[in-house]
Amino acid sequence: MTGLRLAFASLCLMTLAGCAAQGSMSNGAQNIASMRGGTAVDPTLDQFLETASPGRVIQLQQSPWGSSVEVTAEERYYAASGRTCVHLRVMRQASAALPQAQLACRDEDQGWFTQRLVTEALESGSRGLQ
Repeated sequence: MTGLRLAFASLCLMTLAGCAAQGSMSNGAQNIASMRGGTAVDPTLDQFLETASPGRVIQLQQSPWGSSVEVTAEERYYAASGRTCVHLRVMRQASAALPQAQLACRDEDQGWFTQRLVTEALESGSRGLQ
């Protein structure tokens, strides 16, 4: 009976080790490439995102959201993926449209990139069901 317990314990350990190894096999470049809408930012926006505190504003002639935009940093947080992310409010300077909520996250290997908000995808998907 001791041999059966030892075999069972070994099987459990191998299963757990396999699960742990599977989670650590991806790298930053693969993560960004697999995210829909993930776009690397230029050096100007990258530098802004590194140091931006809530309420800080930058004017950009070119951006991932188009030309002539005003970007306001909002909440900074740590995502479940382990990345630092910043909620952004983006407003086109030549438009009377309301600001758009955007998101930027920092990957250790790849720097900052923009990402579509998950809630935006869910809201636009549910609008199509009405």
